[in-house]
Amino acid sequence: MTTDGEPRHKHFGDTLSDYIRQVTNELPLDGVGLWQIVPGGRYGFGLEGDALTDYVRRCLVSLLDYCAVPVIGGGGDDPDGVCWIAQLQYGSKPEDIVENVLQEWLSNGAKDEDPGGLWFALPGVYWLPSEYSEVAGTPLGVLSLNTRLVTSSEFQHILESSCIDIQEAPTPPTYRGLWFRQPEGSFFGLRVRAQNLKTIDIIQTNHPVIRNGHKIHEGMVEPARH
Repeated sequence: MTTDGEPRHKHFGDTLSDYIRQVTNELPLDGVGLWQIVPGGRYGFGLEGDALTDYVRRCLVSLLDYCAVPVIGGGGDDPDGVCWIAQLQYGSKPEDIVENVLQEWLSNGAKDEDPGGLWFALPGVYWLPSEYSEVAGTPLGVLSLNTRLVTSSEFQHILESSCIDIQEAPTPPTYRGLWFRQPEGSFFGLRVRAQNLKTIDIIQTNHPVIRNGHKIHEGMVEPARH
């Protein structure tokens, strides 16, 4: 807790305001889902009730200010990887979208969502220039507290260590990939983005630091050698 009473992240120490400002960092690379936002406030900051609702509202406002729109995964075969389907039922004005999304989430019990639910994405989010590592304004590394961008070799190592004795799990039809269950009961999703790059979505885990809603993106370039 800061001197002015603002919560700090339990593991990383960022203030709640700083954390919310980071929610848009990933948009040039990928969609941002409610399944990431809600656990970030609930487990990262210990928020519940009105405090959690206010946090989710502030995150939605930040995403819409960045021109993101509510979408679900379409599971299509677009060669550029643009498979999001816009969800127009939430309205056309940002304030209407925020309130309608919030009310739907609250009416469903304010629960942790899963990656088969609502996301926010930019038009053409999967079209990437060749300078991939600079798309999100940061080099390979941390895009936000919940998201890392790693090299292809690092990603392959993480994936191989995660795939020991896994079983395929039931996958929501709107999730653009496959879910897997690990022996200890954790679940993760694996999906392919543009240019055959992959993402691991952490769906359910009891890990003390890696939490529900975290993502690991395979990058396209190796870090510069100095």
